Amino acid sequence: MAKISSKHIVKALKEKEKSEEKANITFRLNVDLLNSFREKCKKEDVSMASVIEMLLKDFIDN
Repeated sequence: MAKISSKHIVKALKEKEKSEEKANITFRLNVDLLNSFREKCKKEDVSMASVIEMLLKDFIDN
């Protein structure tokens, strides 16, 4: 999978203002990973869902 920087993700998310239909998904993560992810998203002022969505799109496209 191509490496993508957190700065690139944050910049792209802040510029993105599309409204799209959303669906819910549930999955399990390692507690430490989840906590680190939550802290990083809070620090960068982006939603966790937006970051996951961008990573999934990148995974599908590449």
